[in-house]
Amino acid sequence: MKLLVIGATGMAGSRVVGEALARGHEVTAVSRNGGSMPPSVTAVRADVTDVGRMTSLFAAADTVVCAIRPRRGEEPSSTIRATSHPSGAPRPSRVSSSSGSARPIPPTAST
Repeated sequence: MKLLVIGATGMAGSRVVGEALARGHEVTAVSRNGGSMPPSVTAVRADVTDVGRMTSLFAAADTVVCAIRPRRGEEPSSTIRATSHPSGAPRPSRVSSSSGSARPIPPTAST
């Protein structure tokens, strides 16, 4: 399976990469700083806010794992749990920081 790991150099993302490799998956690791990866991993330096770049990376993957967090002090009151995939994957959900419950984000003209 072609696995795209966003935030691959962080604490959680690096563990996801290791486990995916151990299970025989083909891994593309995305990070903002382009940290070092095992030779069998395709490392990509990218900004997650670059919609065009992320869309092309999503299109090449079977599965996307998002393991990012905001920089300290930039945490919003809620976080996006899932990202819409061009293939028609589930709509994004917003997780309330107070209740932890997910609710769908309504579609807009751009989604």
